[in-house]
Amino acid sequence: SILFKSRFPSSDMIDAGGWSPLLLEDDIAKARERGREMVGYGEPRMGVDVARGGQCYNVWVKRFVNIAFILRKDKLKNLMGVAGMTEEIRQREGIKAPYTYIDAVGVGAGVVDRLW
Repeated sequence: SILFKSRFPSSDMIDAGGWSPLLLEDDIAKARERGREMVGYGEPRMGVDVARGGQCYNVWVKRFVNIAFILRKDKLKNLMGVAGMTEEIRQREGIKAPYTYIDAVGVGAGVVDRLW
């Protein structure tokens, strides 16, 4: 209703910082359950978001044409460790190097330099 009917969220949906969730936790859990039953088709690809500390996570995602799965999520700060983990996951999941996409803006550039 917020996105398509331009209705504001109810006051109990807004947190102390003034934010309201786009997706509810229950909806996310249901989608994950449905995803376990789905079979991906097309060439598998992997996306890597490199964080390097703070409150953010490094995240590795395997994606097909129809579905995506989070393969790993951690707070590893060592960029060479992130590069090694990326290569380990890529090989384990059978993802070809040209189909591996790393967020190379900022700290992710070091991971890209190490791998390629």
